[in-house]
Amino acid sequence: MAYIFQQSIGSQVFRFEECSSTNDVMRNLFEINQAHHGAVVSTNFQTHGRGQAGNNWESISQKNIMLSVLVMPPSILADEQVYLNLFACLSVFDFVNSYFPNQTKIKWPNDIYVNDKKIAGLLIENSIQGTSIKNSIIGIGININQQQFQNAHAISFSVLLKKDVEMDNCKNELLVFLNKRYEEISLHLKYKLMNDYLNVLYKKDVKSMFKVGNEILEGEIKGIDSFGRLKLKVENEIKLFAFKEIAYL
Repeated sequence: MAYIFQQSIGSQVFRFEECSSTNDVMRNLFEINQAHHGAVVSTNFQTHGRGQAGNNWESISQKNIMLSVLVMPPSILADEQVYLNLFACLSVFDFVNSYFPNQTKIKWPNDIYVNDKKIAGLLIENSIQGTSIKNSIIGIGININQQQFQNAHAISFSVLLKKDVEMDNCKNELLVFLNKRYEEISLHLKYKLMNDYLNVLYKKDVKSMFKVGNEILEGEIKGIDSFGRLKLKVENEIKLFAFKEIAYL
């Protein structure tokens, strides 16, 4: 299988002291032909940082990694966009896991947890052209040196390590992991991406409580399907849930 050469992630970097949202800035730069594949937008503070489904992203200025990456994947169909999510999640997982091995998990669909607390999150926005993915903007937030959080389920590198971490080194390390995982997308190693994701999926095969609408139910996460929906075993039946249809308790 031929490998399509593309510039590496991080070959073009835009740095801002402050911006509304790195995903929004990246989209604007792409639309005026200033950003190409592999571009990175990084900021010290987001005035309108966003998480999944419109949630806000809590972050103190100059304490955390807040960046977006633009990728233009070769030959990824629109109904295969789950693999972009796997690539992005695994890249951030690899980075966090390099500091906290055997403690790090991916919480479906795209949060990174260490010891049952959230340390990173992703917001992935795909642009579709015809039946293919035209580009993907991947927003990444990682708690590095923030010490206090309004959310009791959040944690940071510095809290876990009991010391501050050099931010630029962390960003460079993250880019290395992004490039390594992007090779797997470029070579269409879809089964590897899926297997690696499932192997580190938070609460997989563990009886847990969930909320679906107004109903509380017990089930076991068994994986995800090819569209990224959660597979939950409930009373010997596999049920599928899209994001926001189900919540962890």
